[in-house]
Amino acid sequence: MYPGCASTVVRVKVSGVRSADEARRVDGLADYVAVYLGGPEGLNPSVAKEIAGVLSRSTPVAVVRGVPLPEAVRLAVENGFRVLEYRHLMPSVSVATLAEIAERRGVRIAPLFPVSVEGAEPACSFYRSLTGLTGNIEYLVAYGSVSSVPECASKSLVAAALGEDACNLVNSGFGVIDLDYRELGEDGIRLVVDALKRCRGR
Repeated sequence: MYPGCASTVVRVKVSGVRSADEARRVDGLADYVAVYLGGPEGLNPSVAKEIAGVLSRSTPVAVVRGVPLPEAVRLAVENGFRVLEYRHLMPSVSVATLAEIAERRGVRIAPLFPVSVEGAEPACSFYRSLTGLTGNIEYLVAYGSVSSVPECASKSLVAAALGEDACNLVNSGFGVIDLDYRELGEDGIRLVVDALKRCRGR
C-alpha cells in the first residue's frame, strides 16, 4: 500500500505476468500480482502455480474468465492463488454465492462491479446489496465508465492505468491501480509506483 493522491492509501496490482522470473521482479513492489487462468488467454496451470509459489510479499491473484464458477474456484485453489478475480458480470446474489464457495476453500474474491452499465443494477444499490450478503471481497473490478465512480464503493474499486493517469484515477476515487506488466515492464511499473508516492495533493 502506498500513500496516494488526495491523501488516500492506494494499492497496486500488476497484471500480465507470464513467468516466475517476471513475478520475482515485482514481488513486494505491488500488493497483488495477477495472472490469467482459464479461457484462451490463460496460462498453463503449471506455470501459474509456479508464479503463485514464488510470491512471498505480493498476494497472488487468479484472473479467470470463460469458465463456470465452480471451475474458476477450483483453478484458483489448486494453483495456490489467494484471490480470485472472476471476470463475469453477475447479480449481487450470484456474487455472494461465489464468495461463499470461495471462502470455504480459503480464497477471497474480486468480482466485477457495474459502475455504469445499461441494464445493470444501480451501482450503490448493487454495492450495498453485495456487502450486506458477504464480507469475503478483496476488491471490486470497475466495469463501466471511469468518470462515474460511485462514492459508496470508491476505496474498493480497481482500475487499469498507464503511466501518468494513475494519479488521476486515484483522485477519481479508485483505491487499487492495475498496471500491465506487458505494457510497462518492471522499470515502467517502478516509475508509476514512485509517481504514486509523490502525487499526494495534486
